[in-house]
Amino acid sequence: MTDNAKGVIFMMIGILGFVVNDSFMKALFSDYPLFQIIFLRGMFCVPLLMAVILYKHVRMTRYPRQSWGFMLLRAGAEVMATICFLSALKHLPLPNVTAIIQILPLTITMAAALFLKEPVGIRRWTAIIIGFIGVMIVIKPGAEGFSLYSFYAVLSVVFVTIREIVTRKMPQDVPSLMVTLVTALSVTLLSGVTLPFLVFQPMDGAAILLVMAAALAIFFGYLFSIMAMRIGEISLVSQFRYTAMIWAILLGYLVFNDLPAPHTLVGSAIIVASGIYAFHRKRVRQAAS
Repeated sequence: MTDNAKGVIFMMIGILGFVVNDSFMKALFSDYPLFQIIFLRGMFCVPLLMAVILYKHVRMTRYPRQSWGFMLLRAGAEVMATICFLSALKHLPLPNVTAIIQILPLTITMAAALFLKEPVGIRRWTAIIIGFIGVMIVIKPGAEGFSLYSFYAVLSVVFVTIREIVTRKMPQDVPSLMVTLVTALSVTLLSGVTLPFLVFQPMDGAAILLVMAAALAIFFGYLFSIMAMRIGEISLVSQFRYTAMIWAILLGYLVFNDLPAPHTLVGSAIIVASGIYAFHRKRVRQAAS
């Protein structure tokens, strides 16, 4: 298999893991504080990562300062993205939040042009602008029923874009499992710091099982998304984030009985179409050169 084919498969597995995690987390948010659930998920996820790292004999120390800088910068972006995204997810339907996140391939393309010096023509810039219009249709600012939590989802897009660009710039000698561990540990530690300020809610067996399932799902999401971004062409691999919308609509209906509103579907269609067109234009330019 080519690196791009592997990257596509890894991204699809990672996205499925993230959406399953989102569904479990949203189910828990109705009864338990946000940071309590994030912390407990991390308490299951981090030992799982440590076990795999020890089994694989992954080196955990003696990385250059630059590599640690990239890992910590990526972890910081992930912490902020997690807080913003889950805050939006707690208050908005799963398909709505997922629809906003679908702008990521376009924001990553924009960031790659600005910071990685990848060439982006006027048509792809136009697709990026149209994609942002699709996001505004999903959000409906100023309309009845508008929620400020939609902007938390938009802000999470900004931080995930930073995370993905940093991932791409990270030296190849840093194993994906090590990057995953630093990321998960950072999110867990931050949420743990907030616990003294929360009213901790006792959890029953069913809730603990949901947390464990979310930890397993986010483990696969973290690991396979990192592997995808490091092995495949960034503009190609990113397109397969769109599979998240399919899973979000399905799980949103099955788990929460939520069906996306017409404006959410219209905005999502615009975002996805813009992303696919931007990808098409990139392939055309590559073929011409």
